[in-house]
Amino acid sequence: MRIRVGTFNLMNFVSPETDFYNDLPYSQEEFDKKLSWSLKQLEKMSCDFIGFQEIFDENLFIEFIKKYPPLSNATIMAPNANGKGPVVGFATNLKLLKTPEVISEFPADSILSFNNQDIPINRFTRPVLKVDVELPNGTPCTIFIAHLKSKRPMIQYGKSGAFHYSLGKAKALLVRASESLALRSLIINELKNSEKPLILIGDLNDSGDSVTSEIISGTEPWPDLPKEQKKRIWDTLLYNTYDIQLQNTTRDVFFSHIHNHKYETLDHIMVSQEFYIHNPNRIGKVEYLHFYNDHLIDSMLITPENPRVFSDHGQLVVQIKLK
Repeated sequence: MRIRVGTFNLMNFVSPETDFYNDLPYSQEEFDKKLSWSLKQLEKMSCDFIGFQEIFDENLFIEFIKKYPPLSNATIMAPNANGKGPVVGFATNLKLLKTPEVISEFPADSILSFNNQDIPINRFTRPVLKVDVELPNGTPCTIFIAHLKSKRPMIQYGKSGAFHYSLGKAKALLVRASESLALRSLIINELKNSEKPLILIGDLNDSGDSVTSEIISGTEPWPDLPKEQKKRIWDTLLYNTYDIQLQNTTRDVFFSHIHNHKYETLDHIMVSQEFYIHNPNRIGKVEYLHFYNDHLIDSMLITPENPRVFSDHGQLVVQIKLK
């Protein structure tokens, strides 16, 4: 018995002739090409559950998913996708156990403070979506879908130059770090003293070995710690399926984004110990992580076909074998 879980950044999934950011609206022809390409990617992914990012219109998103026959009768949601900005959503054939929860505010314990003064960052840039589903073997599972602040510098209007660019990068990092801590708090609250599995999927906008990603996943216990202490750490730890895949391969050729010659993995799927092969009490194991990234082109080397009709991210799918 297997399930396939994926993440798909749709890159500005906006209806044609609609303004977004400072970019030109899609023409009908552009959008039709984007829709056709996205449907082909869904067919390749062949998932039981997919988390999506950068959805602007829920009705448009639902129409799109229903064009893919295996998900035509699926549960499809993108709460708060009202055209005002990008949000996350999902499509699944798995049974929902409760109404999905949209989480905008940080948990109170995760707001950063220095010298008794709170940093004024207390909301996610894009709300996190919490979805509780039943796996095919009857096990309940919590899935978080996230899209954290990008590395794009937050530059004050009218400011320019090398220093303000660096200052803007620092601000973006501070926001992403704050969001990572808040997401970690949500994860710990779900996992602590619980045997219910958890999966985190989404665009975390940083590499798997970055500080922000490690804040989210937690840190492996030191080998010489007492076993009971290790168990308490393992209880709330997440394992990046990228790292699990590397344990079974001899070469790292994975990336989900290319920008200025940098080949990066910004999109991630992390799992709790219930899916980790070295856990004797696991309910399943990660078998394989697939990157669908053939469409990504290094624009510093060659001018790609109209990139607006694709996504600037690769898609990730993890296959899990259940007991």
